[in-house]
Amino acid sequence: MIKKIIQEIEDLNFLLYNEATAQDFLKFFRVLKEKKIKIKNTPLYLYIVGESHIWQYGKFLEILSCQEISETERAVLKINGKELIEKENWRQEYKNNSVSIQVLPGIKPLEGRNLTLFYQFPGGAYTALYYGIGYISLSISSVHTYPNQNKTVLTETCLKFDDKGWAT
Repeated sequence: MIKKIIQEIEDLNFLLYNEATAQDFLKFFRVLKEKKIKIKNTPLYLYIVGESHIWQYGKFLEILSCQEISETERAVLKINGKELIEKENWRQEYKNNSVSIQVLPGIKPLEGRNLTLFYQFPGGAYTALYYGIGYISLSISSVHTYPNQNKTVLTETCLKFDDKGWAT
Protein backbone atom coordinates (compact mmCIF):
# COMPACT_ATOMS: atom_id res chain seq x y z
CA MET A 1 0.00 0.00 0.00
CA ILE A 2 1.24 3.44 -0.90
CA LYS A 3 1.19 6.05 1.84
CA LYS A 4 -0.26 9.52 1.46
CA ILE A 5 2.30 12.10 0.40
CA ILE A 6 1.17 15.68 -0.08
CA GLN A 7 2.69 17.08 -3.25
CA GLU A 8 2.34 20.61 -4.56
CA ILE A 9 2.28 22.05 -8.05
CA GLU A 10 5.29 24.26 -7.23
CA ASP A 11 7.40 21.08 -6.95
CA LEU A 12 6.59 19.87 -10.49
CA ASN A 13 9.16 19.44 -13.23
CA PHE A 14 8.07 18.97 -16.85
CA LEU A 15 10.57 17.64 -19.38
CA LEU A 16 10.23 16.55 -23.01
CA TYR A 17 13.12 14.64 -24.55
CA ASN A 18 13.69 13.92 -28.24
CA GLU A 19 16.33 11.22 -27.81
CA ALA A 20 15.64 9.22 -24.64
CA THR A 21 13.93 6.07 -23.43
CA ALA A 22 11.74 5.42 -20.42
CA GLN A 23 14.26 2.84 -19.23
CA ASP A 24 16.79 5.68 -18.78
CA PHE A 25 14.54 7.13 -16.05
CA LEU A 26 12.23 4.43 -14.66
CA LYS A 27 14.92 3.17 -12.30
CA PHE A 28 14.45 6.42 -10.33
CA PHE A 29 10.66 6.05 -9.94
CA ARG A 30 8.12 3.74 -8.39
CA VAL A 31 5.86 2.54 -11.20
CA LEU A 32 2.28 2.19 -9.96
CA LYS A 33 0.56 1.39 -13.26
CA GLU A 34 1.73 0.91 -16.81
CA LYS A 35 0.32 0.19 -20.24
CA LYS A 36 1.72 -0.47 -23.71
CA ILE A 37 -0.29 0.39 -26.83
CA LYS A 38 0.82 -0.11 -30.44
CA ILE A 39 0.21 2.94 -32.67
CA LYS A 40 1.37 2.95 -36.29
CA ASN A 41 3.72 0.02 -35.52
CA THR A 42 5.40 1.96 -32.69
CA PRO A 43 4.70 1.23 -29.02
CA LEU A 44 3.36 3.97 -26.75
CA TYR A 45 4.49 3.25 -23.19
CA LEU A 46 2.46 4.95 -20.45
CA TYR A 47 3.50 4.94 -16.79
CA ILE A 48 1.88 6.37 -13.69
CA VAL A 49 4.62 6.75 -11.14
CA GLY A 50 4.46 7.78 -7.50
CA GLU A 51 5.57 11.19 -8.67
CA SER A 52 3.11 11.62 -11.61
CA HIS A 53 3.68 10.30 -15.17
CA ILE A 54 6.15 9.22 -17.81
CA TRP A 55 5.37 8.27 -21.40
CA GLN A 56 7.48 7.27 -24.37
CA TYR A 57 6.55 7.10 -28.04
CA GLY A 58 9.38 6.34 -30.42
CA LYS A 59 12.24 8.68 -29.59
CA PHE A 60 10.03 11.08 -27.59
CA LEU A 61 9.86 10.86 -23.80
CA GLU A 62 7.83 13.05 -21.45
CA ILE A 63 8.14 13.29 -17.68
CA LEU A 64 5.93 15.30 -15.33
CA SER A 65 7.09 14.74 -11.78
CA CYS A 66 7.41 16.29 -8.34
CA GLN A 67 10.60 14.28 -8.00
CA GLU A 68 13.78 16.14 -8.88
CA ILE A 69 15.20 15.03 -12.24
CA SER A 70 18.97 15.18 -12.44
CA GLU A 71 19.37 14.78 -16.20
CA THR A 72 17.65 17.87 -17.62
CA GLU A 73 20.24 19.17 -20.09
CA ARG A 74 19.06 16.79 -22.86
CA ALA A 75 15.44 17.97 -22.58
CA VAL A 76 14.19 19.94 -25.59
CA LEU A 77 11.37 21.53 -23.55
CA LYS A 78 11.17 22.08 -19.80
CA ILE A 79 9.39 24.12 -17.17
CA ASN A 80 9.12 23.91 -13.39
CA GLY A 81 6.08 24.21 -11.16
CA LYS A 82 6.87 27.71 -9.88
CA GLU A 83 6.84 28.99 -13.47
CA LEU A 84 3.60 27.08 -14.17
CA ILE A 85 1.86 28.70 -11.20
CA GLU A 86 2.90 32.15 -12.46
CA LYS A 87 1.76 31.53 -16.05
CA GLU A 88 -1.25 29.21 -15.45
CA ASN A 89 -1.20 28.41 -19.20
CA TRP A 90 2.02 27.37 -20.93
CA ARG A 91 2.38 26.35 -24.55
CA GLN A 92 5.57 25.56 -26.43
CA GLU A 93 6.47 24.01 -29.76
CA TYR A 94 9.31 21.75 -30.75
CA LYS A 95 9.66 21.20 -34.49
CA ASN A 96 6.10 20.28 -35.62
CA ASN A 97 5.01 19.17 -32.14
CA SER A 98 3.34 21.10 -29.34
CA VAL A 99 2.97 20.92 -25.58
CA SER A 100 0.46 22.77 -23.44
CA ILE A 101 0.08 22.75 -19.67
CA GLN A 102 -2.72 24.43 -17.73
CA VAL A 103 -3.19 24.98 -14.01
CA LEU A 104 -6.93 25.14 -13.27
CA PRO A 105 -8.88 25.92 -10.10
CA GLY A 106 -10.80 22.99 -8.60
CA ILE A 107 -10.53 19.27 -9.22
CA LYS A 108 -11.45 18.63 -12.85
CA PRO A 109 -11.18 15.48 -14.97
CA LEU A 110 -10.58 15.59 -18.73
CA GLU A 111 -13.86 14.90 -20.47
CA GLY A 112 -14.72 13.57 -23.89
CA ARG A 113 -11.75 11.26 -24.17
CA ASN A 114 -11.14 7.60 -23.55
CA LEU A 115 -9.44 7.02 -20.23
CA THR A 116 -6.32 4.93 -20.85
CA LEU A 117 -4.64 4.69 -17.43
CA PHE A 118 -5.81 5.86 -14.00
CA TYR A 119 -4.49 5.78 -10.44
CA GLN A 120 -6.20 7.06 -7.27
CA PHE A 121 -3.73 8.09 -4.56
CA PRO A 122 -4.50 8.08 -0.83
CA GLY A 123 -6.04 11.40 0.16
CA GLY A 124 -8.07 11.82 -3.02
CA ALA A 125 -5.44 12.90 -5.56
CA TYR A 126 -5.39 11.08 -8.89
CA THR A 127 -3.50 10.86 -12.15
CA ALA A 128 -5.21 9.98 -15.42
CA LEU A 129 -3.63 9.46 -18.84
CA TYR A 130 -5.44 9.61 -22.18
CA TYR A 131 -4.39 9.32 -25.78
CA GLY A 132 -6.03 10.11 -29.09
CA ILE A 133 -4.85 9.32 -32.58
CA GLY A 134 -5.69 11.28 -35.68
CA TYR A 135 -4.68 10.88 -39.27
CA ILE A 136 -1.60 13.10 -38.88
CA SER A 137 -0.99 13.24 -35.12
CA LEU A 138 -0.96 11.53 -31.75
CA SER A 139 -2.19 13.41 -28.68
CA ILE A 140 -1.24 12.32 -25.16
CA SER A 141 -2.98 14.08 -22.28
CA SER A 142 -2.84 13.88 -18.51
CA VAL A 143 -4.85 15.08 -15.54
CA HIS A 144 -3.11 15.49 -12.17
CA THR A 145 -5.10 16.67 -9.17
CA TYR A 146 -3.82 18.44 -6.08
CA PRO A 147 -6.67 18.37 -3.50
CA ASN A 148 -4.60 20.19 -0.87
CA GLN A 149 -4.36 23.16 -3.27
CA ASN A 150 -7.79 22.57 -4.88
CA LYS A 151 -6.15 22.66 -8.33
CA THR A 152 -5.79 20.46 -11.39
CA VAL A 153 -2.88 20.34 -13.83
CA LEU A 154 -3.72 19.35 -17.42
CA THR A 155 -1.05 18.47 -19.97
CA GLU A 156 -1.41 17.77 -23.66
CA THR A 157 1.38 16.88 -26.06
CA CYS A 158 0.64 16.60 -29.76
CA LEU A 159 3.14 14.71 -31.92
CA LYS A 160 2.80 15.14 -35.68
CA PHE A 161 3.47 12.20 -38.00
CA ASP A 162 5.59 12.54 -41.13
CA ASP A 163 4.55 10.98 -44.45
CA LYS A 164 5.93 7.60 -43.30
CA GLY A 165 3.93 7.62 -40.08
CA TRP A 166 6.80 8.51 -37.71
CA ALA A 167 6.52 11.18 -35.04
CA THR A 168 8.98 13.90 -36.04
